[in-house]
Amino acid sequence: MKINNNDVDIISEKEKAQFILEVIEKFPEEHKKLLKLRYISCLKMKQIAATLGVSTNTVRKRIDDATKIINELWGIYEEAKINPEKMKEFDAIIEKLDKEAVKVKIKNEDRKSMLNISIINKS
Repeated sequence: MKINNNDVDIISEKEKAQFILEVIEKFPEEHKKLLKLRYISCLKMKQIAATLGVSTNTVRKRIDDATKIINELWGIYEEAKINPEKMKEFDAIIEKLDKEAVKVKIKNEDRKSMLNISIINKS
């Protein structure tokens, strides 16, 4: 069996889709519901806001934050396939996601993306 570039692209896209689904499950419940409505049910921002009883701006902000986290994690995951030391960083971030609330900040330092996730516990 011969594998061509198109096959590799398809495999890569399937892997990324599976990765995204697994990462979504690690998010706090409020983000998880929103992400599933957006990316699995394909609802529009206004529909999600109405369904969840929040503003469209809240939906947009949470999706933006979650997308940044997912994209950054994908990059770390891709690096970890080559450099196993990166897997520790990946695991630590995944562990932080499984909390009540997530606030994300991505900094650029010397052209390297750095993900900083602050956890806010709701009391």
